[in-house]
Amino acid sequence: MKQKYLIIIFIFFLFILTACSSETSVELIETKVEIIKDKEKTGAIEILDGDFKGQEFVPTVLHYEFTIKNIGNKKIDNIESENLIITIQPHDSLIAVSEKILGINIYNSSHYKNTGLGFGTSYATSLEPDQEETFAVYFDLGISEKTSEVSLLVPSRDELKELIEHALEATLVIELDEEEIARFDINP
Repeated sequence: MKQKYLIIIFIFFLFILTACSSETSVELIETKVEIIKDKEKTGAIEILDGDFKGQEFVPTVLHYEFTIKNIGNKKIDNIESENLIITIQPHDSLIAVSEKILGINIYNSSHYKNTGLGFGTSYATSLEPDQEETFAVYFDLGISEKTSEVSLLVPSRDELKELIEHALEATLVIELDEEEIARFDINP
């Protein structure tokens, strides 16, 4: 009889531990990549000097959207305070295409130095358990006019087509509070 009570207490204890677990886990539901020129999604660059002073240019960007589902039992919140980081780690083939077309590796932020361009993200503010949200990551590819502040012009249509053909040759890495919680190969 004593053994029966011990087993029941042990099972109850395991149940409580499982229920109180604060595991964070996410699943990649969908990946979308496109080349866009959309001020609402990615903003514009205002020129402060030179012939185009005061004008705004909307950059053409390589725009990724990832639909991510929180499959854990813990709410992921304060995302805007940068405790959730989404990074695209390009495979060597994608780096080579980026460098061939743009002269830089757009996936390395230091390569944007002195170009007048950059990259950005758009995140939800929180992710409840069993909830899906879309997260965006984009990389500027250039503007239509060379200015004193922006040195990269938009690549040709053929070059943009080549870049988009290789854009999924990468790994998506998700970190929470400086700890990697997920890694997905997004190469189809």
